[in-house]
Amino acid sequence: MASKVESPPYPSAAKISDSSCFPQYTASLKCLEQNNSEKSKCQEFFDDYKECKKKEDSKSLSFLPKLQVPQLNLKLKPAINIKYYAAVLADVS
Repeated sequence: MASKVESPPYPSAAKISDSSCFPQYTASLKCLEQNNSEKSKCQEFFDDYKECKKKEDSKSLSFLPKLQVPQLNLKLKPAINIKYYAAVLADVS
């Protein structure tokens, strides 16, 4: 009989351990343990982890194409709206 693969107790637990930032994550937790949860003493570790996550996130999104967002010509919009509403009002009357 095949053994059942256990899933982690929390879905996010697998993501953290699979992350390339896992060493920074564990270092920040270790710092908190050693300093009685005094966050101010571990700020450097938090910053390292935050920078690592930024790099990791930008790498994971790098496969997406850069989107071209069209620029709206806001000067033309009121004129278009006036013509549209004039046509609607003409049909109503």
